[in-house]
Amino acid sequence: MLNIIKKQLPVELTEEMASNLRQSLQARYNSLLHKVRLEYLSRLGLEPDSCNLTDIFKESPLILGELYLPEAGTIFYIKAKRGENLIQAGVITNDEPRDTEEFFSEIRDILAGICDKLPSWQLSPDLKPLDIEDAEVMEEPTTPEQLTAAKSLMHRDARGLLGQIKNAGSIFLNKIEYANREVLEKLIHSFTDLGLVSLDYAVLCRRTGQQILRVSDKATIDESSQKAFKCFICGNQISDELIEEVLACTDSGAKMLSNSNWLLVVVRGILAELGIPGSAMKIYHSKGLPVQIFLSINGLHYLFVLCTEPMTLDQAYLVGAHLAAYKLNCAIVISTERITTLMRSHLEHTSPNARFEFLDQIEDVSTRLRYIIFEQQRENLESQLKDMICLTKVDVASLVLQRMIPIPEELKKAVEEVQEVEQTPEVIASTENVETAAEELPVPEQSEVEQPEVVENGSEDSVMDVQDNGEPRQGKKGKKRH
Repeated sequence: MLNIIKKQLPVELTEEMASNLRQSLQARYNSLLHKVRLEYLSRLGLEPDSCNLTDIFKESPLILGELYLPEAGTIFYIKAKRGENLIQAGVITNDEPRDTEEFFSEIRDILAGICDKLPSWQLSPDLKPLDIEDAEVMEEPTTPEQLTAAKSLMHRDARGLLGQIKNAGSIFLNKIEYANREVLEKLIHSFTDLGLVSLDYAVLCRRTGQQILRVSDKATIDESSQKAFKCFICGNQISDELIEEVLACTDSGAKMLSNSNWLLVVVRGILAELGIPGSAMKIYHSKGLPVQIFLSINGLHYLFVLCTEPMTLDQAYLVGAHLAAYKLNCAIVISTERITTLMRSHLEHTSPNARFEFLDQIEDVSTRLRYIIFEQQRENLESQLKDMICLTKVDVASLVLQRMIPIPEELKKAVEEVQEVEQTPEVIASTENVETAAEELPVPEQSEVEQPEVVENGSEDSVMDVQDNGEPRQGKKGKKRH
């Protein structure tokens, strides 16, 4: 993830001051735009002194503008518009956090020799942290174990099974209602490995069915039998009585289900993979309302709304109020339930200044969310540099994007899929049972069926789904709806 530091200095530049500042910085740093203009002259066979390279500023809205390349993975920029009395400068880096003050100090030192009563640098207003009432900061990062456990609950059947165990307090494995016992045993094994469920063994009297012993290790039952322990009701050997597996939801499992905390863990984990620290997120909890995450990245302010039930108008009103009160740029609604076209339209109509993204295909949330953040950061960086295009015929902003934010290979296919979906008319099932609606559609011949795309290395974003008949199937990537 890019790290962009932007500052501004309230100084009125004259042509002479701008020229002096430009020349001093060119002597200190590798100037990109200046090098481009020198390359033009070299290609034409002209000497650098054959023309005035600063003439371009005379007809430009910028009195000062330049990009510098101090080292790999880092770009400095400075610009000032005529009549604004404001110098803007920034450091853009995709490396580990570095000392960003050197560049700003260099500029101020140069100006100190030609300007009286020089003010101090001010942080760009859009980079100031959000002050959200009643929101908490969760600085502790999501652990890999927590993220794996949360991702295991992304499928509805898995959440339903864990909820059934939690509500029962403790339950015999053979009493759990589930269509496919083989899939059930795999889920239980996964839950116990992840610490979401505890597994004990109960010894029941064959005559009365009363529990006479409960242990966490089956080997303890064999040891008890070898020591001649017998049922205190019927007198049989312990090993001759009924042995049942007993399941109970652990504290970790209950916490994952409480307030849909599993979805919060998943989203925080995805953002952490992008290099966004937990300290940048502010979490808003309120009874009866979806969990909300307020996030500020490089001057873009996001609101994440995490829904595990259909959104209501009251909840939509709160989302709109937060967007307006804190002047947020983008709202990303992540839901395990389908977001209706009516609700989408309502949110967009009531908050016209915000950009909305709706992710209601939960199995594809990692790819889609990373793509959204990635693209918006590219747009943000491009907007920072677009006014410098007037200083050269080269599309500098696009070149900087390629240098600083190259498109990752794993997202290229996602981009292509989104573009393909955007050109396809939307078809929305009118029934609540999506699988039933799908079964009613005509099935093409085998030769006409498009072969599914193979996911390399078994992507963790692909989750197990269970059909009505209990047979497992591989989850499909969702399509973006507008």
